[in-house]
Amino acid sequence: MGESSVRGSGTSRPRSCEEYVAGCDKRIGCVETLVDHVRSMVEVLRGPLRSLAHYAEREYLHLVRTPELGGFSTDIAKLVEDPRDVNLMEILVVFHDLGKCTPSSQRSLRERCTAPYHEVASAALLLAYLSFLGASQLEALLPPVLAVLLHHHAMRGLDHIREQILRIRLGPKDLEGALRGLHCVCETLGVPRVEEFSLWIQVEGLGKFIKALDKLLNDIENPAGGVGTPGGDSEASLAKVYRSSILLTAALSVADNVAATLNRRLCGKVGVWEALKAGALHRFVRYLLAREILREEVAKAFRDVLGVT
Repeated sequence: MGESSVRGSGTSRPRSCEEYVAGCDKRIGCVETLVDHVRSMVEVLRGPLRSLAHYAEREYLHLVRTPELGGFSTDIAKLVEDPRDVNLMEILVVFHDLGKCTPSSQRSLRERCTAPYHEVASAALLLAYLSFLGASQLEALLPPVLAVLLHHHAMRGLDHIREQILRIRLGPKDLEGALRGLHCVCETLGVPRVEEFSLWIQVEGLGKFIKALDKLLNDIENPAGGVGTPGGDSEASLAKVYRSSILLTAALSVADNVAATLNRRLCGKVGVWEALKAGALHRFVRYLLAREILREEVAKAFRDVLGVT
């Protein structure tokens, strides 16, 4: 992290974990590594955004623990109920930028400081991981996958992302790059059963989860055939899914924004609280505050720290 050459090693295939680029600011020469980006996001989520992160996780757990979803995966429940070294929110942090680790994305980041639609590959990998852990219900899959898919929602809407899902082609080298990035991040922040998952996804392939991602989004547009159980209230179920998705997206999106501000615009020269106060508040939080979606004590924490009225 800090002031250095954007081009790094001059290759789209990093030789070490510290050479995976997450972002940069060409104007001032700050380059943020993937490892530093994840570390900063976790610091934000464990610090100033802790109440929001916990609230989002509890809402998700309430959603998937409803009686209608009785077969919810124990492995995923542990990420929310018994977070020891890592929890659900931190799993989202680990996966949200893995799409930047493909050769084409690394090349684009080094040359132009951007990796358009990397969130598609990231969300497909997360969908694969949750499926690997045993999740199958749409209500369990949608909120975390949507959070990763929409963490850049201010720049890219769901319609544009869906167009890219239909066009994207990811080969073995792309999966190899993403898994190398995953292992790099896991040196700092462990992910349950990551070694098993890495072997499993190489056999399964990422292509099927790109297609599954498109189907998942199609089920949002056609909730009667997807969300809710037979004879249940699919509209009410969909509303709960949307609420959970919004909260997870809020926490992930704001932490991502703060970390990028800290490491790219401020070159890591201040702490996370200073970065949070330096205008890094994502407009999504204003949306949440305006519509009273956040629980009052969570909303108050944002207002106190950021001076939002």
